[in-house]
Amino acid sequence: MYKKIVEEFMNHPRDVRTIPIRSKSYKWFYVFVNGGNIYVETGHNNSPKSTVRKRRLPEQECNKILEIYHRRRSGVQVSKEAQACTRSQVYWYGIFSAMNL
Repeated sequence: MYKKIVEEFMNHPRDVRTIPIRSKSYKWFYVFVNGGNIYVETGHNNSPKSTVRKRRLPEQECNKILEIYHRRRSGVQVSKEAQACTRSQVYWYGIFSAMNL
C-alpha cells in the first residue's frame, strides 16, 4: 500500500485534510514525496492549516494504521491503539480518506 500512496502523491502532491470524528474542525496539510518517502507539512493552498512541521511518514506504519483506520471508520474506538502505532495517525487517516481507501 505504501508504494501505491507514494505513486499517487509523487504524481499529484496536494493539500489533504484531517478527518476528525468528533466536533473538532479539520485542518489542511500538504502531502508530497521526496526520495521515495511520503512527507507531510503545513497546508499550502487551503485553510485552516495544520501546524505540522515537515514530517516523514514511515513505511512500516502504513499497513497497521490502515487496518486501524478501517476499524475506526466502522465505529470502533481505536484512538489508544492508533497512538501506540504512530504519532502521525491524523495524517495517515487524511491520506487514506483522500485516496478512498
